[in-house]
Amino acid sequence: MKRLSITLLAFTMLSTPVLAQTTDGQTLNTDRTAVQTDQQAVHSDYQQLRTDEKAGNSAAVTTDEGNIAAAKQNLGAADTQLKTDKQKARTDAQPVLQTDQTNVNTDKQTLRTDEKQLRTDEKAGNSTAVTTDQSNIATAKQNLKSARTQEQTDKTSYYGTKSSNSNAQGTANAQGNQDKQRHHHRRDENSDNAGTQNNTGGQGNGGGRWGR
Repeated sequence: MKRLSITLLAFTMLSTPVLAQTTDGQTLNTDRTAVQTDQQAVHSDYQQLRTDEKAGNSAAVTTDEGNIAAAKQNLGAADTQLKTDKQKARTDAQPVLQTDQTNVNTDKQTLRTDEKQLRTDEKAGNSTAVTTDQSNIATAKQNLKSARTQEQTDKTSYYGTKSSNSNAQGTANAQGNQDKQRHHHRRDENSDNAGTQNNTGGQGNGGGRWGR
């Protein structure tokens, strides 16, 4: 049983990959930053548009609307690039992460086997074997921990660090939707106000005619 444990341990050590040599993760981080920057640009342009509409600056409003269209186009291109690079990263990462997962599973099985052997030797009262089993278990646990760390390292190498950027993207997307809704709502209010003023003016003229 000890020989089996050592054999599995040697296999695990030999099959554990070194740090993945890839720039996919860095590329995705750059893409996410670009998307976030473009989302913020769209948001800022909408804010400027609202300011200029409130001030009645029609020339600036036209410029703002052009800026928004350009910012949206940049955002679309950045988002497309992010999706393309994500697909490449998934393709590149697949064989590496499969190996990582195999190593993790192998180390799990080794640990289970060593723990089972420990229980057998404890039941038999074989103190010498128990000491060896305990050492094997400690080694198996360390190998499993290393395999899991390697797996996480490779995921980061290929997929980048997306937690903070993803949150920022979600916030920016929500803000962008709010910007569009507020802009459309403001336009609707302006249209309603104009219609109300026209109706009021018509009623006033009608009152004048009846008065005469």
